[in-house]
Amino acid sequence: MRPDINYNPQNKDLEIGGLSAAAIAEKFGTPCYVYSANAIQARLKTLQRALGAAGIGERTTICFACKANDRLGVLAEIAALGGGADIVSGGELKKTMSAGIPPEKIVYSGVGKSREELQSALDAGILQINVENGQELKLISEIAKSAKAHKPHGTGISLRYTPNISSDTHHKTATGHTENKFGLSEHAVTTLARTAKEAPHLRMQAISIHIGSQIVNLDNYDTAFQKLRALVDKLAEEGITLSHIDLGGGMGISYGRGTEIDIEAYTRLIARHFGDTDHKLIIEPGRYLVAEAGVLIGKVLYTKERASKAFAILDAGMDALMRPALYDSWHDIVPLHAPDKDAPLKTYDIAGPICETGDIFGNARTLPELRPGDRLAVLDTGAYGATMSNRYNARPSIPEILVKDGACRLIVQPPSIDDIIDAERKLVFESRVKT
Repeated sequence: MRPDINYNPQNKDLEIGGLSAAAIAEKFGTPCYVYSANAIQARLKTLQRALGAAGIGERTTICFACKANDRLGVLAEIAALGGGADIVSGGELKKTMSAGIPPEKIVYSGVGKSREELQSALDAGILQINVENGQELKLISEIAKSAKAHKPHGTGISLRYTPNISSDTHHKTATGHTENKFGLSEHAVTTLARTAKEAPHLRMQAISIHIGSQIVNLDNYDTAFQKLRALVDKLAEEGITLSHIDLGGGMGISYGRGTEIDIEAYTRLIARHFGDTDHKLIIEPGRYLVAEAGVLIGKVLYTKERASKAFAILDAGMDALMRPALYDSWHDIVPLHAPDKDAPLKTYDIAGPICETGDIFGNARTLPELRPGDRLAVLDTGAYGATMSNRYNARPSIPEILVKDGACRLIVQPPSIDDIIDAERKLVFESRVKT
């Protein structure tokens, strides 16, 4: 079914990393997220092998886009196999370094970096900062003048180029077109590259792109890489020589019913466009590495009949997993015990408890007839699940568990609602701060 997440052929129980999903849910309660460390490792090794087979493995740094899953337990698995990180906030900088990812393998992306965040990144000595506009470049230059932040060869700067292409992905996750808020035009890149080259505390290191998320059509990458290579060559003609090229991420998965990116063809495409250069390469996969390694387990609270349909109401909702409500995303939903061939089946809309009509995980899903107390697994939730969760309807965050080498451990223990209320009560009723 999924790497390291399958039904046991003997007892038909869903297993994650060889452990019973039902037993995990019994131990930690529902709803909960469960991740397979072995699945994450396998994905990263697959990508590393593909890069090696394409002849670019030694030149390429894999910087995990940790916005997909920033849990220390997950980041530590990436770090253990030599992976780096693509970050978009000061908090992610602290988390990735705490997990053991060295700063020289950290790339800082994002459109809204504060002065404090940039200062922390420069102080840490990260690999590069992907600059989004001229104001940001000026601010980095000002900060880099300080003795603490100054590096002998200057702070590594990459300019994020928007190649002005439309990607075959959801419009809310497309980032390669000039109508989006991300990146710089070719003219702006050229102008700012000249500025960065002359700045005494900066080092014009790279051009970066990122055209969107959940992309499986290689034609999108082919077009983007062609335009990027032309820009790199154009800058070289002006005497602006780069040491790195940052190709972004966005590699898509199937979510159980679509097409997954052909990772070998993807790495060969990179080699075709950039294999004849001396540049070091950076890629920033997120979803590709962790999505299929994660499962959200929820329990049926009630079933509800309508004239035209039936609902199954889970204890997990859009507060735990926003993607279906936000992007109309598909996730396979399966029982924790595979049904017998002759088991009665029924079609349900799988819904959560949140007071929003959009709190639906899946419409018209055919499952064994459900009863209160039955547990279901929402698959492929290792990316953009827990990291996008919230406390809507005063619902606390949920536990997260990592399965590795036949054992499971809690890696995120969220505060209870009592903890949240106590913290707020102290601020509201016990603190008297004069201004």
